[in-house]
Amino acid sequence: MVKKQCIGIIGLNSVSLDFAERLVLSGFEVLLSTTGCPMIFRDFSKFLHPKIKSVSLSEAAGCEIIILFISKEKMLEVASEIPKTSGKIVFYHNYLVDNGNVVLKNSSSNTSSEVLAGIVPSATIVDIFTPFEINTSKNESKRSVFYATNDIKVRDKVEQLLIQLNFNAIWMNMPK
Repeated sequence: MVKKQCIGIIGLNSVSLDFAERLVLSGFEVLLSTTGCPMIFRDFSKFLHPKIKSVSLSEAAGCEIIILFISKEKMLEVASEIPKTSGKIVFYHNYLVDNGNVVLKNSSSNTSSEVLAGIVPSATIVDIFTPFEINTSKNESKRSVFYATNDIKVRDKVEQLLIQLNFNAIWMNMPK
């Protein structure tokens, strides 16, 4: 039996839980952690798919693919837990909705992904943007996830992963 790739998710919210469930249902090993109080898992445990593993921050950060659902202020803490960054793909989640209006969460010149790239320079950074609050209802239509990366080789891998998770993957060409 071939073991599926491990994906670490750091941060708890409705979007991260939806990603975790989609990953598990697609056969991935999912390690879920939080930068907050470890006891928060007790509150979220009733929402977790039984195959999602609740782990320490360093365990989730040890995966080759990491998806971050954290604030810019927590980045340094999380980056210090990543054992090696070379060859890793680090997704950073951004919202595109504010009171029903589509906006970029990080509109300053010093975006969260730029800060993250400075902290883990040998990792490939992928911004993912969700222009909606994810509803895990099985009767809904396919949702769009926008993504951006400057690494063209990783772009195709990210697109395939998002499609496998039943998202409509839309690449946003981000100039350097």
